[in-house]
Amino acid sequence: MKRILSSPFFLLAALAFLLPFFSVQCAGGGDLGDLGIPTGDAELSEEVTGLELVTGEAEDTFASQGETPALPEIPGVESPLPDIPTGPAQVDLGTVQIISWIAAGLAVLGIFLALLGGRAGGTVALILGAGGAAALFVMFMQFEDAILQGVGSEGQAFIEVKQELGFWIALGGFVVAALTGLLRLLMPGRGAGPPRPAMATASGSGFGPEPGAHRATTPPTATPPTATPPPATPPPAAPPPATPPPAPPPQPPPAEPPPQQPPPAG
Repeated sequence: MKRILSSPFFLLAALAFLLPFFSVQCAGGGDLGDLGIPTGDAELSEEVTGLELVTGEAEDTFASQGETPALPEIPGVESPLPDIPTGPAQVDLGTVQIISWIAAGLAVLGIFLALLGGRAGGTVALILGAGGAAALFVMFMQFEDAILQGVGSEGQAFIEVKQELGFWIALGGFVVAALTGLLRLLMPGRGAGPPRPAMATASGSGFGPEPGAHRATTPPTATPPTATPPPATPPPAAPPPATPPPAPPPQPPPAEPPPQQPPPAG
């Protein structure tokens, strides 16, 4: 589930290249009026999409109208504008195009590489998201410099370069994708899943043994009991003291014989 957190945001950043990325507006209409140039209510603005930056068509959008590059034509006003010296300057968006390739490539790579599982996918999403956001900022600065250099120092006060909806959507997609990659790195991994089913054997169908088949199981090896030392035998008790033999009972004195009778007289 975590591996699909980042890919949708890279996809959003890639689709944002179909929307307007930058606009060049002729700001300070009051300043043009101070120069005696009637501006009226004309909307002086040009937009380019991210796709036009990638394909190089943006240079054609800001090609010189009259002799003033990157400055939208004002209806009813002669070109070149008076009091604004112009020359053969040309808007060079070659560097912007290369950076747009990098930003779009990072978005496309992120769609697929962010699907990697484990910490690898989170690391890739974090690096590509941060790199894409940085590329967009550099691309805007290079685009603004190219437009202002093409206009010239005299016309820079009337030109304003802005980021449009596509730029902000792409930037948000890259930033959120990088944050989800960081979240994937910080989230603890899940515990071990349930055991997988048995692999296919030569006679099985891939989901364990056939019905009725008996697995040859190895009986567990009996562990011999650990011999317990016999308890210590107490020392033998000392023999009891010898009992003296009992004294014989005293014998009565022998009886005296009766006195002899005198013989009778004849």
